Amino acid sequence: MILRHFLRRSFNSSSTSPTITNLSATRSLLHLHGPDAAKFLQGITTSQLLTPPPTGAVYSGLLTAQGRVLFDTFIYPANTSAAWRASLSQNEDPQDPAFFIEADAAEVLKLKAHLRRYKLRSKVAIREVEDWGAWSVWDGSAAAGDLGGVDPRAPGFGARVVLPAGARPQGEEVGATEYMLRRIMYGVAEGAREIVPGTALPLESNMDLAHGVDFRKGCYVGQELTIRTKHTGIVRKRILPVALYAASEAPPTTLEYTGGAPQPEVGADIRNIGGRRGRPVGKWLDGLGNVGFALCRLEPMAGVVLEDGVKIEGEHAESEEVGEFRVGEEGESEIRVKAFVPAWMGLQTR
Repeated sequence: MILRHFLRRSFNSSSTSPTITNLSATRSLLHLHGPDAAKFLQGITTSQLLTPPPTGAVYSGLLTAQGRVLFDTFIYPANTSAAWRASLSQNEDPQDPAFFIEADAAEVLKLKAHLRRYKLRSKVAIREVEDWGAWSVWDGSAAAGDLGGVDPRAPGFGARVVLPAGARPQGEEVGATEYMLRRIMYGVAEGAREIVPGTALPLESNMDLAHGVDFRKGCYVGQELTIRTKHTGIVRKRILPVALYAASEAPPTTLEYTGGAPQPEVGADIRNIGGRRGRPVGKWLDGLGNVGFALCRLEPMAGVVLEDGVKIEGEHAESEEVGEFRVGEEGESEIRVKAFVPAWMGLQTR
């Protein structure tokens, strides 16, 4: 009943009252403060944090030296926030650059250790934050607080706001399940279950399309492979929203949440039905009911036209036509999967 109400409300364009979600159950914050804070983050994140200095909510990633995603984050410049200045102790200088960094709650201690590993002699203090929390706000004004701003990942997705504990934006509060469903419907992946640490690539995770990678900035950890892929490579796989359906059903024509469905195992391979027995064409990541996210090979699973037009031959060849696919084990009760390409990604399909 709650989800039905949410669906009617969330995707009704005439709605003007904000909807809010407290993200504390899934996302945690770190606080960085010191003279070198901006320069320090500039050297290890995929976004521009120096010229010009950012405002609002900055979507960014931290990568391994080999260009794999370790953490998907939001970075919030704090210096202009009256609430932040009021929270400072006497020995903290409000003129020094300060940032909140939001990350997957299960990974935030690893993020803290990662930051300390690169800190060296940088004049920046790093601490965990329990007296502030992140919120998602949509279907209303983005001006829900003085620390945060528009969520840049997809047009119309909403805003990201950081507030002191005990404070909340105005609006009707819904839970983490409703927020996850909204992300799936928009095709916005988030967190370690969907953007797998040490494995995912930033472009395959749509960070480039979601304004999370600045290709004009200077060096940062993992930049070389990311830039090379952007300028000389082809992104053949991306995380896409998908719908699950039974073998006895026709493939869905639209991405629509219909309720409960058997969930495949995390990391289960997606394969072509009746096609060649070569490599998988995708991998299931996470989901809710009959919808979720998968890392998909774009040409066979979604009919996306790749820029180079090169066809793969031999046992690993892909079908030129978009067919039907299953996730997990084959059989009478097999789960089939259909991928969808959100319009905001700007990918050309056949």
